[in-house]
This record gives sequence, structure tokens and C-alpha cells, in this order.
Amino acid sequence: MTDDRMPADYPDLFTFNKRSALPPSLQQALKDVGPCLKSGTVSLQQVAYLRDGFRTVCPSTMSHASSHIRQIAEIWEDTPYTPTILAIQKPLIRLGALRSSPFQQIRNMPDLAWLYLFHGSGYVREASLSSIKTAPLSAFEYAAIAYRLNDWVAQVRDAALDCAERVLGKADPAIAAEFAFKSLDLIGSRRRMNAKAKEFLYSVALKPDVLWSLRNRIMSDRTSFVGRTLRSLLPYSEFDDHLYITACQAVSPAARAIAVRTLLSGEAKRVVGYDMNHDFRRSPRFEVRPVSIEFDYERLLSAAASDNASAVRKVAADMLIANRRKATARMDEIAGRLAVDRSAAVRSRIDYYLRQRNK
Repeated sequence: MTDDRMPADYPDLFTFNKRSALPPSLQQALKDVGPCLKSGTVSLQQVAYLRDGFRTVCPSTMSHASSHIRQIAEIWEDTPYTPTILAIQKPLIRLGALRSSPFQQIRNMPDLAWLYLFHGSGYVREASLSSIKTAPLSAFEYAAIAYRLNDWVAQVRDAALDCAERVLGKADPAIAAEFAFKSLDLIGSRRRMNAKAKEFLYSVALKPDVLWSLRNRIMSDRTSFVGRTLRSLLPYSEFDDHLYITACQAVSPAARAIAVRTLLSGEAKRVVGYDMNHDFRRSPRFEVRPVSIEFDYERLLSAAASDNASAVRKVAADMLIANRRKATARMDEIAGRLAVDRSAAVRSRIDYYLRQRNK
């Protein structure tokens, strides 16, 4: 069974890389379709097989996978696909003296646009995005459009935003949730992606049906995607109603710890940058918003102190320290249980709490 913390990698069959994010069957299909693209003989069956193969690729590997797709299918060539050159090419294409251009192929077979999203020419990528009218069939195709929102060509980014607004909202909620679960935390680091594009991707992820699927994935998964995705959702109040059940029932200790800390502190924090200290060490800079949900504070604190994971019990100890000035008898009883905890990190926190309790 593959661990999502290290998405499946496979032996590279056709390039000079040692490993590939693409399964061997998809690599072979891309290799076979390359000559067909050059001769203009690609079939609908080949395109359908490629799109089906895209379902097996993790969306978080997009930057690596896109490069491998371009190399294996040999769609990196520097052909000058400008309108002027196309005007000269059209008569030759009709006479069969020249292979059909990607633009002609996309017009004849619109689904081919999903492959040409990875073309080396910005003109072709822009045309592909403009021709896509149907929703993505997999999280990888969803990620391919999102990836083009960060394209190095401004015109492609504009076409990608138009395409995203046109089709991503129509995607199956499970597909949108799968993309969000594995790639939402990467959106903030996309330097060329503008604020409107980022906000649109978040708005789709926060739709009630998508958010419900995303919550279920957070509740049931144990991989590192859980913590990263949950932190990406904290700045948005739409997820607040799901925090308590996440704190109590999530399978991942990281998810429980994050949700417990957010609820007990009453603050949702997100790292928005880093500052350099006087000793040349980076310290995170947070964006903070209040979280106001009605729940039994001491009951949740007690549940966190009894959690099997030391990460969650450490959060409970931290919250006792933060509220030591207004401690209650119930909080002292919880501290007494943690004072004999099997984790030294928890015991040291409670030792500090007891020493500072009445100061």
C-alpha cells in the first residue's frame, strides 16, 4: 500500500530521470501517442486511455508530472505556432503536405486539449485552455488547470482563470475535494498566481458539498496531507462547524491536535510569512482570526488530556499554562492527571503550570 506522504513513484522508462510520478502504463501510452500527434493520426481511444491514466497520478506531483508528460510525448518542440505562420500552414495542412497543427487537432478532438495543457508552447497551452468546456474527470486534470493559473506566460494565466471559472465549479465534489486535500496548501506559495485566482480555488473548495467530502477525508486519513490541508482551511470560517468533531474523532493525531488548539485558544492561525530575528533565525509571522464556537471548554480539555497521542496531550498542557491565571478546580484535576503522564514533554509543562499556578 502506498503512503501518501511520499506519492507513488515509478521507474522512468523513457527519459533520463531515475524515477517518475507517472505509472509505467501511462508512460507507455504517452510514448505511443507522440508519433501519432506528429502525423495527425491520434485516435479518440488513445486520448480516452490517457485521460483514464491521469486518474492514477497524484495531483501534488503536478510540477514533476507535467515535465515528464511533455518529454515522453515529445510536445516540447519550439514550433512557431503564431497566427501568421498558421495562415501559411493551413493550405498545406488541407493538402496533406504538412501535419495538422495542435490547434487543428484540438478543434477536431477537443479532449486532446487535456494533453496539450502540458505543451511547451504558450500559444498551444492558451488554445487548450480556451477549448476546454467540460469538467475535469480526475483530480490530476483539476490540478492541471490550477497549475496553469501559475503559468510563466501571462496570457496563459488569463486563459486558465477563464477556464477555471468555466469548468472547475462543475467538477464532481469528490474530485474537487481530492485536489484540495492534496494541493490546497500549495496555492499560497504560487508566486505568479494572482489573488483572484487563489480566492477562486478556495471558494470552490469551500462549497458545502466539496467541504463535506474534504472533511470526511481529513477525518479518515492519517497522512501528512491532513495537517497541511487543515491548516490551509483554518483562515476560513466555513470550516469552523467541523472543528469540534475533528478534535474528537479524527483518525490523525495531527488533525486532532490542530483542531483542539484552535478551539481551546479561540484563535485560528495561519503562517503568512517569516521575519528574520536579530540572531539571523527565521520566526513565523501569523495571520490570526477569532474562532467563536459554543462547546464545553473543560470537557474538551479533559478529552485532550486523555488522548492516546502525546501531541494532543501537549496541547492540553499548553492550554492549561495559557489559562493558569483563571484556573478552576476541574483544570487542576486535569493537571494532576497530566503530572504523571508518560511523556516527559507533557510532565515538564505541567510542572511549570503547578509552579506558576498561584503567582
